Amino acid sequence: MKRAEELTRSVYTEVVYADGRVELGSCPVLRERELTVVSGGARLGQLTCTDTDLEELVLGWLYTQRLIDAAKEVKSIEIRNNHALVTLDGPDRAPTERRALHKLPVAPDWSPENVFTLARRFREGMPLHRRTGAAHSCFLMRAGAVVYAAEDVGRFNAVDKAVGYALRQGIPLGECLLYTSGRVSATLVEKLAAAGVPVLVSKAIPTAQAVSGARRRGLTLLCRAWEDRFERFV
Repeated sequence: MKRAEELTRSVYTEVVYADGRVELGSCPVLRERELTVVSGGARLGQLTCTDTDLEELVLGWLYTQRLIDAAKEVKSIEIRNNHALVTLDGPDRAPTERRALHKLPVAPDWSPENVFTLARRFREGMPLHRRTGAAHSCFLMRAGAVVYAAEDVGRFNAVDKAVGYALRQGIPLGECLLYTSGRVSATLVEKLAAAGVPVLVSKAIPTAQAVSGARRRGLTLLCRAWEDRFERFV
């Protein structure tokens, strides 16, 4: 795992105050990596991401894009320069030929304390967020324990890293809660539906379309989640 210092660089700034003073300052900023996903010579997509857990990211992205139906379909993922070279076990198929999006499984037993635990983990901060304030955090919880934590410049990437980790480790996504620090959009709801994660927790407020999509997919939506309160959108 790369240290936060390796994933950022300091840039000079001018700090301008209300009284007219201008001072020289510096600010740590995230480095972005462009990663093109290729399989069989065909370009599947391009990700702008943080340079950590790239194999998990690619695996999760393939799954939530419905380009694969299971981790076993991926024979290998090789990160070479700015390319992720994917070898699939069998011919490529379009997402329309893959698993359909149905209602999510019944949510696992969860308690308010699970939500408060996830909110506390976010407040405690992840390394990149502490250093820059610019990274999205994602936590995967199963049976009351946080089993994985990820950060990325993109909120969708952080989610895909968590999904990819679960697939590699054989963790049933239908038994998990997923926490995201990012905005809850309809696209994020569809990503969770594709992953099969039935409970989404976020500190943010969902869009109207996200609430409607959550109802349609059977996603338990727990937002505005802080250490002392949260709201369930029903």
